[in-house]
Amino acid sequence: MNFTNIQNDTPPHCNCLENATVTFDKQFARHIYKPNVRPQDFYSKWEKWKNNNAFPLDFDYNNCKQICGNKGVSIHVWENASKETIINEYLNNFKITGKAQNSILIFKLRENAGAVVYTPQSSNPYHYDFYKADNFSLDSIADLEVISLKNYLEEDEQNDR
Repeated sequence: MNFTNIQNDTPPHCNCLENATVTFDKQFARHIYKPNVRPQDFYSKWEKWKNNNAFPLDFDYNNCKQICGNKGVSIHVWENASKETIINEYLNNFKITGKAQNSILIFKLRENAGAVVYTPQSSNPYHYDFYKADNFSLDSIADLEVISLKNYLEEDEQNDR
């Protein structure tokens, strides 16, 4: 598995793949903006910035955590203990971008998809950075399920009444 796309433009002192592991048995969740999966749903911030030549002016190219975090694709381990936290985090995002058809993609990684690094956050201990292999495509993910966030939002509104 090659990761030249991750290693390109990364300062030599930053090893984004240092604690990376390959896993096929965990289910992951990813917030997507449409009810169907598209290649751009797996673009990292770094790829989006590079494609648009729009890196933030205040981006710190000496901060390895910031560089690696933006080169990875944010995903969350999807298990019974994590579901409520992940759904609530995505619902908060959905309220901000309410015009989009926000959904949660549930998936597993296939062989040669890439590697993950556990990167817990204070508000979400289930966060991982997914580093795509150079040959990553939507065929690199398996067991796809898409859950509409609109259904959860409607349930919340009914419970508030």
